[in-house]
Amino acid sequence: MFEEGFDEGIHTDPTPCSQHCDPAMDVRTGSDTQIAGEAIPITVFAVDDWWNPVTIANGTIGLTSSDGNANLPMDANLSSGSVTFNNLRLNSPGFWTITAHCKSDPQISSDTSPLIHVIS
Repeated sequence: MFEEGFDEGIHTDPTPCSQHCDPAMDVRTGSDTQIAGEAIPITVFAVDDWWNPVTIANGTIGLTSSDGNANLPMDANLSSGSVTFNNLRLNSPGFWTITAHCKSDPQISSDTSPLIHVIS
């Protein structure tokens, strides 16, 4: 649950943060290129509009992918404003995205990562 008065949303842009205040999500994949079938660690951070950490955020986070053959991890709860998924696998070569969404609060909008290049 996020603090009242905040504009909520989920952001998956892995670019560096600046400063402000409204809970959202920031998904970090670690690399723009991945090998098909290898586990990709995905960390989701609760951040405000200016990418400051929001450590009071909690909720259940789910991931989806534009790769129809992806193996997706089970939903997980934020702890102190972040959660790491260690077993997402993009299985098809190509360019794919990952979307993080807050399943416990449908008022929080989802957002999609930049393209991830998957090679075989």
